[in-house]
Parts: sequence; C-alpha cells; structure tokens
Amino acid sequence: MKRSIPTILYICIDPTLGGSTQSLLDLIRSVREQVNPIVIVPQRGLAYDAFVKENIECYIYPFLKLHEFKKNRLIDVIKHPWRWHVIKKLRYDYGCLWFVKKILNGRRIDIVHSNTSPNDVGVLLAKSLKAKHVWHVREFCDLHFNFEIYNGIPQLRKLINSADARIAISTAIAEHWQMPTQDTWVINDACRKMNDACYVSNKEKYLLFSSYNLTEAKGTRIAIIAFAKSGVAKQGYILKLMGNCSETYENSLRKTMVEFGVENVVEFVPCQPNIKPYFAHATAYIMASECEGLGRVTAEAMFYGCPVVAHASGGTLDMVKDGKTGYLFHTIDECAELIKKVCTENQEKIILQAQQFAIEYLSQEVYGPKIMEVYESVLNEK
Repeated sequence: MKRSIPTILYICIDPTLGGSTQSLLDLIRSVREQVNPIVIVPQRGLAYDAFVKENIECYIYPFLKLHEFKKNRLIDVIKHPWRWHVIKKLRYDYGCLWFVKKILNGRRIDIVHSNTSPNDVGVLLAKSLKAKHVWHVREFCDLHFNFEIYNGIPQLRKLINSADARIAISTAIAEHWQMPTQDTWVINDACRKMNDACYVSNKEKYLLFSSYNLTEAKGTRIAIIAFAKSGVAKQGYILKLMGNCSETYENSLRKTMVEFGVENVVEFVPCQPNIKPYFAHATAYIMASECEGLGRVTAEAMFYGCPVVAHASGGTLDMVKDGKTGYLFHTIDECAELIKKVCTENQEKIILQAQQFAIEYLSQEVYGPKIMEVYESVLNEK
C-alpha cells in the first residue's frame, strides 16, 4: 500500500536569511513534491517572509534557544540567563506545543525536523505529537560560534544522539558530536540547481570574502592580513568583504587594514540578494573560518566558477580537495602564497573540477533523494 505524503514540521531557529535558513529553504525546495512542509520560526523577519513568498506554510512562535554568547566578565547569578531557563521553558516551549496543536487542528505531523543543533523544542514537539524526530546538525557550537550551551555540550550531545535520525552536514560535524553510525547520515547541504552553474573565464581583479555576517569567527581579519601579505594589491587587485558588519567590528578591521597598508584596496560590500555575479567574476574566494560546519558560500563559489582558497579544517575538507577542487592552507602565510598563485596562474582546470563536484554532490537535484531516504527510514521504523 502506497504511503501518503508525510507532513514535516521544520523548526527554524534563525529568523534571518543566514546560512542555516538558506539551507533549509533549499532542503524544502528539493523535497517539496514529496512532503507537506510546515515551518515554525521564533519571530518575524526575512526568514518568515522568504517561506511565505514560496507558499510554504509558516508560523511564528517565540520558542527558546539553548545558547547564549559567552561573556568575558562575571555575571551576577541573579542576572544569569540560565537561572530563569526552566521557567521560560514552561512559558515558551510548552506554549509552542499548545500553539502547534492549535494550528494543526487535528492534522497529523509525521516528522519533526530540527534544523539546527542549539535548540531542543523539537524533542518536546516530537514526543507530544507522537512523531519521529530528525535532528539536522549544522554547527560545532562551542568551537565556531563561541556559544555557551544550557546544561553543557555533553547533555546536548546526548539529546542529539537520542533522536530517531541525525543528519550531519559534514564528516567533521558528525565526529564532533560523536554521532553513532546507526541512523546517522552525513549529507552535505545543497545550495543551487545544476543549471545554475556558470563559468566566466575573464576574471576581474578582485578577491572575494563573503559571509552573511562578517565576524572574527568567520576569519574576516585573517583574509585581510593574508591579502596584504600576498602583495597582489601592487598588481591592481582589491579585496571585497561582502556581508553584514557591525560598526564596531568594521572599525576594528579598518585599523588592521591601516596596520598592514591595505586601507585603500579593501572594500566593504553589503549583503547582496544576488551573489552570482560577484563570485562569477572574482579571481578567487577566500574561506578563512577555522571551524566551518560545511561552508555554504564555499559551495556557491564552486558552482559559480570561482577558485576557493580555504582553511584546511572543519566541513570544508568534505568539498575542497587540495589542488583538485580548490586550495587548502593552514597558516596566514600559506594563504598569502595561494592568493599569489591564483592571481598569476591559469585556474581553469581547478574551476571546472570544482564545478563538476558541486553539480554532482551539492545540487538540489541530488540532495532531495538523500533527505527523502532519511525520512523514509524513520517512517519505516516499527
């Protein structure tokens, strides 16, 4: 007997259009014909607007996060956010359960899909709705974002590994969370359709660094210093930093630019709705994060024919094979040398090999069947 189309409740913790939300959009696009998607976001923002624009059923409810940014000062016990976490959980997470049951109005949820790691409302919802729980783990948390996790990383790891199925976006993520082999899938995110790939052979004289938010954890300062040390500015190259940047951090970066003598050849570019032309015409993309879960922007660069110079760590290693689909560095000096290399040598072979890899492993067309395999596996469990 043919199974009816499953209804999936997606928990989206990020109300912006950051990497995790963009990846969730791509996931839903890739399985849209085979599931009924419903999305919960914690507040109105670009994420909600994007889901609604694509006619994806989406609701807003302020469920809790499991993390706070680590502070560099002592916090009075009374003011510490975790002191009130249990009380807030009763209000918000159990309130979310009531809210979801109300909007469902008798409809059945087959799977609750938690889209990121530092949020456990999916555990509560899956149990109460008698649904399966798929936990999609995208971050290192303690390494990458400098998060302080409620009840600590060991407890969160235990929760994640008790889900009906786990999806890790890279091998490094699966290893970091010590995921068991059974019911764990390592599936690299998809970011584009196969026919969206392009290759512009006549590159412009700029290097690109791109992230939704320009932060220290993303390696923004490393990219600036490596660019300065490469000396390619003397050949007319500039560095474009594309993404949202706080005024305080931008001022800090500008001091580094002055220190290394590149204040006139580094340009800040706001987040762009269409990044394709920026990547297609760039001489190279610098991925300088030391703890990247996977690197959505790295995949986009590969699709758009932009050579990748990347830090040899984290999920990047699933995509960038040194000398084959890009270049890997361990130190700033190594990065500087690779920048010189891509600016002086023909990169067509690397570009085409990286693009073929992206089409075969990182496109929406191959992503959907992999996700459906996870869903079918948990739904077939007795």
